[in-house]
Order: sequence, then structure tokens, then C-alpha cells
Amino acid sequence: DKNYIDTAIRECYEEIGVESNKVKILGSMNILIAVIGVIIEPVIALLKIKSINELIINKDEVESVFTLPISYFYTNRPEEYYLRVEILPKITNENGENITLLPVKELGISSYYENPWGHNKHKVYVYKTPYGTIWGITAEIIHELINSIY
Repeated sequence: DKNYIDTAIRECYEEIGVESNKVKILGSMNILIAVIGVIIEPVIALLKIKSINELIINKDEVESVFTLPISYFYTNRPEEYYLRVEILPKITNENGENITLLPVKELGISSYYENPWGHNKHKVYVYKTPYGTIWGITAEIIHELINSIY
């Protein structure tokens, strides 16, 4: 794709079957970097459809679709949880074999990096809705959007 907007329009078609002529781009948000390293530039758009029943859901990509007013997310703030992000220079595989991912000694790197490091906490937002739980990067995008609106 040429840019994030083209990507968003393509994904909108691939994931929920909305043709590009039914997508009105309103703008984009700040770039988010997911804990797994994926870079996301959320694009905000208005879908020119009458009902979500018009959507053609790609079940390989989308679990479910529902609508809620944007005010729902303002009045129902997310719960906050944390994950611990840890960098592992070596792992044990399913056969019990030790695998070195970063050969610290051979590279002449400080022995500090022979053991797990990082141990950073990563905040995870969780919205509980009448239709199910929204969490992860989707909840983070919603949280950032609500903060920018209100």
C-alpha cells in the first residue's frame, strides 16, 4: 500500500467487506507500537452503510462485529491490567534443549545480557461491553481516541 490510509481502506474491505466508496476517512491518530513490535497508525473513518447486517465478515480476521455509541467508552472507562515484557537471550524448546538466541560471550557483549532482562510492565486496557470484552491493541486505540475527543 502507498500509505496507512490505503491500508485501512483495503483492510476494511478484506475484514468486513466494505467497498472503498463506502468509506469516508475522517483522519488518523498517532502511531502506536504494539508490545510485539508491530507499528499501527489507526485511521478513523465513517462507514456509509445503513446497518452492520450489510457487512461481510471475514471470520479468519474478525471474531465479531457490534456497535456502541462512542459515549459508551467515555462513561465506561477501561479496566487496566499489566503484562511483564521480558527479553530472553536463551530459551528451552519443546524437547528440553537449551537454545541460545543471543551468543553473548561470542559477541563480546556484557555478561549482564546472558540472563533475561527488561522486565518492563506493559499496560493492557480492557473494556467490558454488553457484547463481549475488547482488549489489547483495539482497546488501546479506543482509549487513545476517547482521550483525544474528550
